[in-house]
Amino acid sequence: MKDQEYSELLSGSKNYIVIENGQINTDDFLKESTILSGSFNPLHNGHIGLLKTAKNMTKLDAFFEISISNVDKRNINLEDLNSRIKQFRSVGKLLITNSPTFEDKSNIFKKSIFVIGYDTAVRIFDKKYYKKDMHQSLSNIYKNGCSFLVTGREKDGKYKSMRDINIEDYKELFSIIPEENFRLDISSTELRKRL
Repeated sequence: MKDQEYSELLSGSKNYIVIENGQINTDDFLKESTILSGSFNPLHNGHIGLLKTAKNMTKLDAFFEISISNVDKRNINLEDLNSRIKQFRSVGKLLITNSPTFEDKSNIFKKSIFVIGYDTAVRIFDKKYYKKDMHQSLSNIYKNGCSFLVTGREKDGKYKSMRDINIEDYKELFSIIPEENFRLDISSTELRKRL
């Protein structure tokens, strides 16, 4: 990705850029997709297997997505971003956005399904991640026709899933990827520590 495209995302003059096989794809409009968002630092088999499983379940076009801005991390600079983009060359389609929250993403990718892990699902219900009202944000995601597909993971020696989170008022927003369909207890953070 070049400086100009990065600047267009930062300024908001472009909502997203699609990269496929290392090339920028000029598709202007995208909706009703399966999207796995992350920092992918590094990309690993868990990410790849999760998106493949989700695509098989939803039957929608599937994309990885990296937002250059993040709710609780600093912005990804262009050099770092290009290094992450290279990982996807023969793996799948990649969206680059400047949309740090799922509400932001839902405003752009209407009627899409966001694939998330248990840890992210917990954060969705943590009020510290919201500039405004959490309920309003979740309501807007629902109004945009979007939803979440959630995989579990091992946490403190136990397998945790959506069943371990109280989502009483938002059941229609969340679906579960059954453990037998997908489970791979690996994280980018752990991989970085090993390196």
